[in-house]
Amino acid sequence: MMVLINSKILVPSEMVIFALKYRVVKQVNTYLATKFYTNGTSYGLVSITQHLADLLNVKRSTIYNHFNYLLEWDWIGKNEKSGIYFFRSIDTVFNIEDWEYRRSAIMKAEDLQKPLEFMIGALMSSLIKSGKQGKESERFTRRSLSNSLPVSHSFLKSILNIDKKTAQNYRKRSECEGYIKSKENLIRITDLRPFVKDLLKTNGFTDYPVRVEGSDRLEWVSLNRVRFKDGNLFFQKPSLITSNVIVKSRKNRSPK
Repeated sequence: MMVLINSKILVPSEMVIFALKYRVVKQVNTYLATKFYTNGTSYGLVSITQHLADLLNVKRSTIYNHFNYLLEWDWIGKNEKSGIYFFRSIDTVFNIEDWEYRRSAIMKAEDLQKPLEFMIGALMSSLIKSGKQGKESERFTRRSLSNSLPVSHSFLKSILNIDKKTAQNYRKRSECEGYIKSKENLIRITDLRPFVKDLLKTNGFTDYPVRVEGSDRLEWVSLNRVRFKDGNLFFQKPSLITSNVIVKSRKNRSPK
């Protein structure tokens, strides 16, 4: 049985994006497990791979496969004379990959059991902290930066190189596990009536300029994203996302 050495670790936001974008969440999760349960070295792989397999509820052959990835990336190494394997520190991996940003998510040992869901939560927290949300979302505001931000599926699609259905599935899974919470983001339209919207769609219009509550300027909206509720029309913007994953800055990194 493996003994917990670290109760929590800091996972760089770029490590999270790397894992999600290149579909190597499980391989990265195996590496992260070594940060919780080893002192950085192992005499041979038989014992450590079995312990990790038991911990992560996978076959030992799966851990061997993950280690092949980690050796190729140089995230772990081997002293050929002594046979000792060593697991490089997160700071060392940071430098190997030439990552830039200080933002890192606090990961607890129990998060190893839900790596994808945790990483989506970590990504959302990083986006909220940075104020990045994608062109389909509302403009950056200090108010939204405090705890939530509208993040579109299309934005996740673009930064993770996934299709929209996968982006929706990732977000749903993370929310089901309690890492994030989404809230409907409807803005009332003040100068368009329901029958006019229907007439526009019937005549082939896909977009139309409207005024929304709180703004005097015209805003072009997709009629497919206009919703009828409580006798009013609303423009459906990307859901407001709140993340329960805490993000902080790593030390000894220049802020970017």
